[in-house]
Amino acid sequence: MRYISGVAAVLLIAASFSARPAEAQSVIGSPVTPAGGRAAGKMPTTFAPLAQSMAQLLDDGFQIVSLTGEDGEMVVLRKALPGQPGSKWVRCELAGGGQSKLIYSRSVSSDCRALN
Repeated sequence: MRYISGVAAVLLIAASFSARPAEAQSVIGSPVTPAGGRAAGKMPTTFAPLAQSMAQLLDDGFQIVSLTGEDGEMVVLRKALPGQPGSKWVRCELAGGGQSKLIYSRSVSSDCRALN
């Protein structure tokens, strides 16, 4: 096995990512085949707006499974479906009333979107 310096390895990796998806090759030289003619990793996903607020979704049985952002601005909710495999997933974004920090806002709104 031939030794490749760290710089050469990084250049090989960078070259494999800079090629067009149909022409991309992995570091070991085998071609990368995009799924369905799309760039690898980019598949259509549901992101449909919901008419319910995050509060209404929580009252309807959804549970918070993840919070991200400095103040928890992005929230992922999950609801198990009784008697059915799988779950319903929703992502909500919280926005305050113009304050720099969400926690200091007196008025908070939510934009919730279905992920499946």
